[in-house]
Amino acid sequence: MVKHLATYLGAPRTSPVRGLAAAMVLVLFAACEGDPPETDGSGGTGTGGQTGGKGGTGGSLTSGGTGGAGTAGASSGGTAGSVSVGGSAGTGGSAGKGGSAGKGGTGGAGGTAGSAGTAATAGSGGSAGTAGTAGSGGMCTLDQELCDTTCIDPDTDPEHCGSCDNACPSGIECRASSCACPGGAISCDGRCVDPMSTVAHCGECDNACPAGTDCDMGECVCRGVETACDGVCLDLSTDRDHCGACNIACGVNFVCTGGECVCAPGYDPCDGLCVDFESNPNHCGACGTECETVCSLGLCESSCGTGLTECDGACVDVETDEEHCGGCSTTCTNGLVCDAGECACDAGLTACGTCVDTQTDETHCGDCDSPCPAGAECVAGVCECDSGETACDDVCVLTDEDEDHCGDCDTECRPDEVCTAGECGCPNGFTDCSGVCVDTKASNAHCGMCDNACTAGTSCTAGECTCPGNAEECGGVCVDIDTSNQHCGGCNMPCTGGRTCQGGTCMCPMGETLCSGTCTDTDTDDDNCGDCGDACTGEPTCAGGTCSSCPNGETACGNSCVDTDSDPAHCGACNDPCPTGQLCESGSCTPVVVTEPCTPNLVVADAQSVTTPNFGTTGPYCVKVNFTCIGGWLCSNLGGRTVQVNNQAATCGSMPMPAKVNGGYYFEFSSGTLNYTSLTTYKGGCTPLP
Repeated sequence: MVKHLATYLGAPRTSPVRGLAAAMVLVLFAACEGDPPETDGSGGTGTGGQTGGKGGTGGSLTSGGTGGAGTAGASSGGTAGSVSVGGSAGTGGSAGKGGSAGKGGTGGAGGTAGSAGTAATAGSGGSAGTAGTAGSGGMCTLDQELCDTTCIDPDTDPEHCGSCDNACPSGIECRASSCACPGGAISCDGRCVDPMSTVAHCGECDNACPAGTDCDMGECVCRGVETACDGVCLDLSTDRDHCGACNIACGVNFVCTGGECVCAPGYDPCDGLCVDFESNPNHCGACGTECETVCSLGLCESSCGTGLTECDGACVDVETDEEHCGGCSTTCTNGLVCDAGECACDAGLTACGTCVDTQTDETHCGDCDSPCPAGAECVAGVCECDSGETACDDVCVLTDEDEDHCGDCDTECRPDEVCTAGECGCPNGFTDCSGVCVDTKASNAHCGMCDNACTAGTSCTAGECTCPGNAEECGGVCVDIDTSNQHCGGCNMPCTGGRTCQGGTCMCPMGETLCSGTCTDTDTDDDNCGDCGDACTGEPTCAGGTCSSCPNGETACGNSCVDTDSDPAHCGACNDPCPTGQLCESGSCTPVVVTEPCTPNLVVADAQSVTTPNFGTTGPYCVKVNFTCIGGWLCSNLGGRTVQVNNQAATCGSMPMPAKVNGGYYFEFSSGTLNYTSLTTYKGGCTPLP
């Protein structure tokens, strides 16, 4: 490309081709001024027997830098850069003159396997470099992570749930990168339970259902015909405090029968009350019959009969009357009856705060304050679980299927096990591997069978270790044969000669041709100019695919066209270098002047013509122009600035130029009012001053 630009720059000053070439030079100049990228570098030029510079570190698909040519000594070629992770190997640099060739780059580790570095070409008098070693690499799909040497899906892998080594407890699934119980189960006390039916965890953890209840659809419900009132299961058909519905209490002398309050035996309804027609003086013998004296045995009498006691006009037997038990002022309540002048429960009932049948009451089974376990019933004063259930830890359980009481009350299964027919074991589809239930169809640590771990980027699918996506296993490593330079299109089919794998085919970079196994640019390759094997001989070089002589003003030195007027390695003639610290000016080596007229804000390389960018400041500005000589120069938009050239006052465009300083011309501009001032310099047609 530089040779083409040199040719274009030789065009007439008014030619648009020349203008375009000048602009391209500026772009190239600006690109070269910055720091070199870290992913690619070129070796320095060795001089006076020095060692050639080392090539830059290779990045992804980046070649190592080419070693600079040494002169008159054992300069060595540049060392190829090491490839970054997942990248292809760097290409070894060419050897310097008289030196040994650089060594090929080492392939990248991880990602797509790197290809071996290409051995460097031997320099003049040197030996060829050694090819680099191909890197090993694995690959995972976009939704996978590499944990140790295995590709896993962090969304579903219970051993690496959400991230590597974040294992879920046994029996817990990994869903959406979080450990969770399977199905609708929840984790309570380290075990997955069904909150819809578990009595000890009904609806939520530790919400145990009370005695006499079951857990149904996550709610504690009473068994049979009973209904929960204030957390207690009751028979609303007989309970006088909750007759027919919760908190509907029957009045004095009423009993609850069939869910309705009716008068107790010996009492009759009268004006919404239950009264004893045998003794009530307001309703003696019949509803509404009042006595002026006393009511005795249903008749108005002057006095009570034998064995009866008068209490406010009522003749009652204080041995049995519940409203006057033992005396006129004592009334039996809470379902108690009067027996031998004392309030007591009816036959068959026991007073436990209220009268209950300890033969059937699940809160007072057999005796007061003796509750049955959750899920049990009180039968003949003994707590009994449903058929097939056993009372364990105050809970009725099916020991055939309860993981906390499997087979008997004292056997607890592991959290990852289930209880089947009274035996602890792994769930259906899981296998016990060293005390842990695993799905051998999906476990990367136990794929297909216990301890059969998937490695080298494979993952377990349907019980077999397979590579992800369309990758293939080559040498124990999953690789993408569409892009792998070491396995292009198939295992052990490496791309060589600078080619890379594209769609499973080894191809040269854009604009290059494969000649004798190596990719080359036939536009510029002197050995393959225009086509493979068409070599340029003598001094002509290859430019645009055609053998031609060097551009006007340049000389062929080896395979390079150089300007012997300014090249310090070929000053005045090929291979005639300047001593260290001297410059080549007009074909002669000259010492470097230490003091500069001004500190350059911009340095312009030798070219046919260059227009600087706008200064961008209204303050002072210094431009150093490293032309061999200047044939003319122009200023634009000075805005009141003055100019000095190498410390000599000058008018824009004035000629001739003063003597060079440090091999160039220093244009020093003073402050002005415009910040878009620029300088244009032209080379050629001048007689350089000493």
